[in-house]
Order: sequence, then structure tokens, then C-alpha cells
Amino acid sequence: MPADTLWLPQGGGRLGRVLGVGSLLVAAGLLVASLLALNNHPGGDPGHKVFDQLTKIRAAVPPGATAVKVQNDDPVQWFPGCGSASRAGWGGELYGIDFTDPSSKIAVVLDINTVLERQGWHPDPTPATPSQGSLAHWYLDIEGGRRANAFAYPLRRGPHDWYFTASWQTPGPQTEGCG
Repeated sequence: MPADTLWLPQGGGRLGRVLGVGSLLVAAGLLVASLLALNNHPGGDPGHKVFDQLTKIRAAVPPGATAVKVQNDDPVQWFPGCGSASRAGWGGELYGIDFTDPSSKIAVVLDINTVLERQGWHPDPTPATPSQGSLAHWYLDIEGGRRANAFAYPLRRGPHDWYFTASWQTPGPQTEGCG
């Protein structure tokens, strides 16, 4: 018996081939739909709406700042798990800026604060260590009850070098990373 007749009804001829091909097309369609459903992860930042808000902190860099450079520009992305040591999930969103400003620490923080408050951010000084005093921190309420956080702090490499960052952890499963 020829191999192709195993799945065709006896004497099916053309009708049998049509039914066989139709069955294959339905199975392929179900497979494609299943694969698409696997890539539809809950949470995230659809359209990068929140990330767009985070990038607006760029306007709060003090006007006298020099050597302004975006160091982190990471919209949210889905990370697959990599073995039993990690879990698949969303990474956080991060936008960070390096800059140099000859002004005092208080002047830099006040310049940043003025712009951030206009953008809807709320000041929330965060205790650091006793020797550092408080850390300049702001939060922004995001739709869905989550908060984005912004921090500005001088870097160790020089008294006038700063790092200014805004971040947000997306809803949905969180990645544990690989490594």
C-alpha cells in the first residue's frame, strides 16, 4: 500500500486530498495562534507611554550643566528565563543622565526640583547614609497605582559630576535575570 493512502479514505481521490490538506492548514493555524499567544505577556509598558514620561527628566538637567550624556536609555523588554536558575519576566525601565555642573549641591537639586514638580513629580528626600545626608528623590504616580522614581546624586569621580535617573518597574511577571 502506498504511504499516502494511509491517511486518505479509500477511494477518496480528490476529496480525500482536500480534507487532508484542510486538516494540515487548520493544525498549522492552531500552532501559529498558540505561538502568538505565548508572546502576549501581561504587563509591560504598551507603546512605551511610561518610558516617554521618564525621558522628560532630560528637561530638568540644570541649565548650566555641561558634558550632558544619556547613559541609560532602556525601555522595558521581556526577558526569557534561562534555565532553572531564573524566571522569565519584564525588566524595569531606566533612563539616566550624566552631567557636570559647577553649582552647589543645593542649587543643582533646586534646579532639578523646579522642573520635575512642573512635570508632576513629587519630592521625597530619601535617607542615604549618615555621612551622605539625604538623597534627592522624587516620585511620579503612574496609572495603575505604581510609582516611577527619580534620583539625583553627585558621583565620586568629582564634586561637580552628577547622575540623574528615572526608573519604573512594570506590572506583570518580573525577570530574575540570568547570571
